[in-house]
Amino acid sequence: MFRHLMLAMLLAFAGQQAHAWKDITVGDARQTSDCLNETPSDECVTKSGRYVRTDKGTESGTLPVRLLLKRNLPQEDFDALMRKYGMVEGKYHEWFVKAGDKEYYKRAMTLQGLMALDGKTVLLPPEFMRVLPLSDRVAMVQTVKQEWRLATLGSAETVLTPITLPWDRLEWIDGTEPKRPFTLMAIKNGETKTDLRTYMIFDGDGDAAYTISDVIPNTHGADDYYKFYAGYIGFPVRSGGSEFSVIFNRITLELEKMGPVFDILDVGYALTEKWDDNKHDLKYFPFQKIGEMPSGKGLLSADIYEPLSQGEADAEPLTSPKAARGMVPLRLPGQIGGIRGWLIVYENATDQWYKLIMHAPQKDDFYKQETGKWSELSPSSIRVYLWEPNEYLPLADIWIGTIPDETHKALFANANPKDIPPPSYRVAARFFEDPAKKSAGGVTDWYLIGSDPSAENFQKIYDTRAGRMSHPDNPQALATPELIAEMRKEREAKAAYREYIETPWEVQVARAQAEQERSLLGAADNALSSGYGLDFNGDFYYVARTKGGKYLQAYWNKFHQLPHSADAYDICRRFGSSSVECGLVYAWADNISQGQREAAQREAARYSQNQFNKDWNPAYRPPMSEPRCYQTGAKTETCFYN
Repeated sequence: MFRHLMLAMLLAFAGQQAHAWKDITVGDARQTSDCLNETPSDECVTKSGRYVRTDKGTESGTLPVRLLLKRNLPQEDFDALMRKYGMVEGKYHEWFVKAGDKEYYKRAMTLQGLMALDGKTVLLPPEFMRVLPLSDRVAMVQTVKQEWRLATLGSAETVLTPITLPWDRLEWIDGTEPKRPFTLMAIKNGETKTDLRTYMIFDGDGDAAYTISDVIPNTHGADDYYKFYAGYIGFPVRSGGSEFSVIFNRITLELEKMGPVFDILDVGYALTEKWDDNKHDLKYFPFQKIGEMPSGKGLLSADIYEPLSQGEADAEPLTSPKAARGMVPLRLPGQIGGIRGWLIVYENATDQWYKLIMHAPQKDDFYKQETGKWSELSPSSIRVYLWEPNEYLPLADIWIGTIPDETHKALFANANPKDIPPPSYRVAARFFEDPAKKSAGGVTDWYLIGSDPSAENFQKIYDTRAGRMSHPDNPQALATPELIAEMRKEREAKAAYREYIETPWEVQVARAQAEQERSLLGAADNALSSGYGLDFNGDFYYVARTKGGKYLQAYWNKFHQLPHSADAYDICRRFGSSSVECGLVYAWADNISQGQREAAQREAARYSQNQFNKDWNPAYRPPMSEPRCYQTGAKTETCFYN
């Protein structure tokens, strides 16, 4: 995560500068306008610089250098460079990404070197795959044969020397500000991921300025160290059974201070209905341990923390008018990653009490413009929230847990692994009978809060506790039955969905049709028993027409007809011409058909007679297309059309 933070800082400094000391090409630098204009197209001197340590007495103790990039060397120069570092001509592919000829590698490779801030003085010629500057005197370089060496800067002939430090991997950080110079560390891993590690910070000559042994690996997804804004770097260490922290100044490379061990915790956002949108969007903050919680608190951490300042690595106690002592991180079961709430621990001379905070008000104090989210659970947000009036009840005791692992395994021992839900959680609490008097006013039994840890829900349970189930000493006993019922229901839902997506479409269609049939039959049976729902042309008629029997008999008794006479013939085909069903409807339908036939015959006869009359009646004259005219005297005539 800290590497991600470093990259974000470098990006903010100048485009894609974050890659400028790793694998950037000339094309990449030109695309981000990070090249000085006077350089040729196949070369680049970056506008962006990196601050490195110097002994020349500058005020900051650092000097900036630029990256020098070059590609597409003339063939003769390219071959000479390959020979210089022991590359056999024709076998370059053994060292690079894929097989190909010399021309491919000549065009594809971007070589790196270093330039002074003036953009003209070459400190290191561009003939290396990687360049990591340690100071204005020495850089660590990777040759074209992929061997790491130390290289002198500024001399007429570059001198390469082997690296004597043992290391499994390298990490480099920062370099964009004078007080945080480019820092390179060699890490020696333990045999397993959980074994202690050794960090060696390179000085300006390529030696180990400090070797920090027994560094505790971070288990929360962060780096093992924390970068503080003042230019410090801190490591949590375990040695001789004790845990403490060592803080180094990255300019002087001297031990700045030592103190209590700190942990780098992964803080998430508050849970919402869309919590999975930000379940991996975590922020990392340093905290130091200041105490332990009593046992039996379920999922709650056993450690009480207070924040460290991100600037000077100093402790920042929560002490406030509300007597806050520290904060305990809450992690939830299942797929919800990171810290999703804090239990704030309070104490005075006579009492200890708690407040559970899993969200903070969505106010401007907590809004982060760059992310568009409220950073509700960060230490600074929690601190502001504690100083303001808030509605959370003080709790005499609290438990946040789930069912035991063995219960979860037994509950779903025979279930398909795809159907097993992750454990759910429940909150239980003991209240003060009188919150103002604390324990002096008495303490209640345990009450189940549920899975809604809002201040409103705590208040609701407190106000209605007289009518609720409670337990004098075992919150798990309250939570287990409810948790089992919820997880069984979720398993059934997951199983149904899995079966649905694994079932062929035609089988799903058949099942849907069968379910519809069962539903219609159930409704028809209800209609028979109640007398309601025997509709003329609805669902009951569908059942009567397709199932026959008592349904068709009841329908016929009520209506003595069908919506369509043709349905009678369908019924006879379905149940047989000698069936009771056919006997009910056939005569009616046949009578209708006979009447229809007779009516059709009468109409045909009438039509035929009309046609005969039109053809043979002498009084009938067909229309004429020309006028008929008669003489009316005085040489006039009258014309008309039929």
